[in-house]
Amino acid sequence: MLGHSIWRFAIFVARCGHYKEGHGKTLQFSVENKWWSLAMMTVYSGSGFAAPLFIVR
Repeated sequence: MLGHSIWRFAIFVARCGHYKEGHGKTLQFSVENKWWSLAMMTVYSGSGFAAPLFIVR
C-alpha cells in the first residue's frame, strides 16, 4: 500500500516537471557566456587550491 502510494507520487512528480529543453537550461547558473563561465570557474577552482597557501600559522 505504501509502496504503491510512493510509486504514484513519483509518477505524478515526473509528469508535472516543467523544465526548459536544451543544454545548460536546468543548471543553477548561466552558461550563455562561455568566457564569463570560464572566468568564474577559474576563480572558484583557483581560490580552493590557493586557500591552503594563505592560512596564517
